[in-house]
Amino acid sequence: MKENELPKVCVVEDDEDTSNRIASIFTKNGFKVEAATNGFLAARMILNHDKPLIITLDLGIGAISGFDVLKILNELKENNKYWIIVISAEGEESLKQAL
Repeated sequence: MKENELPKVCVVEDDEDTSNRIASIFTKNGFKVEAATNGFLAARMILNHDKPLIITLDLGIGAISGFDVLKILNELKENNKYWIIVISAEGEESLKQAL
């Protein structure tokens, strides 16, 4: 299968080591991986024409947080088009509010 035919994953993580580890897992399992280090880049990447199948989302990133990315996807009715894996050190109540 050619790289442009592989299912795509968007890794949204500001910690480079964590991002690389997540990307490595998906790459080894036949996914094309694109990484974003902040919510702005993530939203732009997710909403472009080459949409990912899966999004791994760190909620505690930069000025536009993972919470903000979830809100954007919800407002644009885009949240049900992806598998979203939330990766966070946030407490359970914060996660419930985001979802």
